[in-house]
Amino acid sequence: MTDGTEIKAGDPITPEQVGQIVVAEDLTLTAVNEEIRYRINYEPGKEGKIAGITSEDVAVEQNPSGSGVTPEEGFEFDHWTADVDVVLADGTEIKAGEPISSDQVKQIIVEQDIILTAVYRTASAPEVPNTGSMTNGSDHALSNNYVYAVIAAILISISSFFILKKSLRR
Repeated sequence: MTDGTEIKAGDPITPEQVGQIVVAEDLTLTAVNEEIRYRINYEPGKEGKIAGITSEDVAVEQNPSGSGVTPEEGFEFDHWTADVDVVLADGTEIKAGEPISSDQVKQIIVEQDIILTAVYRTASAPEVPNTGSMTNGSDHALSNNYVYAVIAAILISISSFFILKKSLRR
């Protein structure tokens, strides 16, 4: 080196040091490129837990494998959000904080560290099919017509009672 530093075979040197090498004999330089990797962290959000990996290191311009979540009771997973803007393999740009589906997570082109946070929604009650009938506590279904007939009979009985009561007062 021009500053008198001696470099031994196998010692790493920086690109800046290459220009300072004083060559006294044949010399072979071998470039070593390290793969650049970024950290993807999966955060569970407020209403759940991570059910898969909590983080992964992904090579630059590659895609994460994604993770899963287990929502707390009364909640269901809705989407992920990223702490930075991301670009998907198809060129779609998604701004930080905007919804990202689990499928889209696997299409993110990684160019920096990313924190993905799970977002949940309140679980909806299971939909009860409208069968057009009610049950009377047994396995026998009561048709709507039967129920209407019973209600009509009760109303007629009440009306008859008041009419009878009124005629007795006279």
